[in-house]
Amino acid sequence: MLDPLLGSARVSAKLNASSPEWAARGRYNPEAMERVLPWIPLLSGMLAWFLFLGRRAYASERGKNLATKQDIGEITREVESVRAEFVQKLGAIELGNRLLLEEMQQRHKLSMAAIDKRLATHQEAFARCLKLPELAHDKRDGSTDRRNEMLQWWRDNCLYLEKKAGESFLAAIVATQVHGSLLEARSPALEANWSKIKDAADVVAAAAQLPGFGTLSAERVGPKGP
Repeated sequence: MLDPLLGSARVSAKLNASSPEWAARGRYNPEAMERVLPWIPLLSGMLAWFLFLGRRAYASERGKNLATKQDIGEITREVESVRAEFVQKLGAIELGNRLLLEEMQQRHKLSMAAIDKRLATHQEAFARCLKLPELAHDKRDGSTDRRNEMLQWWRDNCLYLEKKAGESFLAAIVATQVHGSLLEARSPALEANWSKIKDAADVVAAAAQLPGFGTLSAERVGPKGP
């Protein structure tokens, strides 16, 4: 491609050199032209090389920009995925907390609804415990039925009694039923059996956490010893 240009330039130079008018005006210098012509291919090659490098750099930068856009898109998708997962987990946690709160509220309502019944049951158990010492010495007709009625009451209400209170009340009822036999036999177990009977009221009062019940049980009316 450069050879035709060089040929055309040489022809033009010769024509101009042969023109007296151009030569007279000093607008054409054959020697300077001869010195410039060898550099034209080099300059053309350098220009082509610079154009090539510029285009290559442009293509590289464009590729980087495209890769950056793709990376940004990928990062955006990852962020949205993490955000969606977080929202889902947060929703599950909120649902779990709401269900737990509703369950706790329901239990609280049931507990508050049963508290009056529990207090009333402990009050009744305490009153019955105060009757046990006298019932242990009762030999009148129907005393066995009255002791059995104590046991039946415990069966009907034991779930409302605190564990220690229920256990102590039951042990006192059983002790009441066998106390007469131990007394007649002067058994060594008489004192321990009597302690079960007289201490039941204190245990029930402590379970109900009502101050004053322990004092009342200590001053209860009835036999002071076995």
